[in-house]
Amino acid sequence: MYTKPQRMIARIENLGNYIENYDIYNSKLLSNLLDPKIERVEYMIQTSEFRPDLVAKKFYGDANYMGLVIVQSRISLDKFKEGTIIKLIPKDKLDALLRNVKN
Repeated sequence: MYTKPQRMIARIENLGNYIENYDIYNSKLLSNLLDPKIERVEYMIQTSEFRPDLVAKKFYGDANYMGLVIVQSRISLDKFKEGTIIKLIPKDKLDALLRNVKN
């Protein structure tokens, strides 16, 4: 039977690059990712059903962008189906946004 771990398991050392004081819900990154003024392009999910990692790999060229794809898409994993259209920040703009958050 599954029991929930008492502590959250995460790669905390990487979060500090983008999130102030490890507060993901009150972060500059999250605020910027959800800013409606930032340019986005439509992307139609084709063969990567339930696989945001493959969407990240195809759109950004790197599966490590998966978390950013999930946040930007604002849909649950069961909606990652063929034909679903999500709006994503282009890679050059997203990379610039990440660089600015780190500084």
